[in-house]
Amino acid sequence: MFVTNHLKADTKERVDARDIIAGYRDKKRVEEAFRNVKSFIKFQPVYVRKDVHVRAHYTICVLAYLLDITITNKINVRATEHRGKKIATPTDLQKRLLELFGCEYLVEEEYVKSIGLEL
Repeated sequence: MFVTNHLKADTKERVDARDIIAGYRDKKRVEEAFRNVKSFIKFQPVYVRKDVHVRAHYTICVLAYLLDITITNKINVRATEHRGKKIATPTDLQKRLLELFGCEYLVEEEYVKSIGLEL
């Protein structure tokens, strides 16, 4: 059973039970995304209380997740017949950009292997 005091913002009516259940089921996906963000930008726990700080922290996390997903999707990954997935060697410009954002570890052998790819 779920008990909530959430109301729809526009009509101030109760939120539909299906929407509450869907939100709960999506919770795992959201938690996994935040776990990925934590490992992607490597920050320590942040404890905030004021609404403005919570919103700012949330915004940073969402933007970091978007950046992580975008980079992951842009990496040139190719399937090989016997070796699985392999990442292309980054160019010097790509390496400099990764260093600029403090993300050079994304192409380090240990990290690449940890996500199931090879150099």
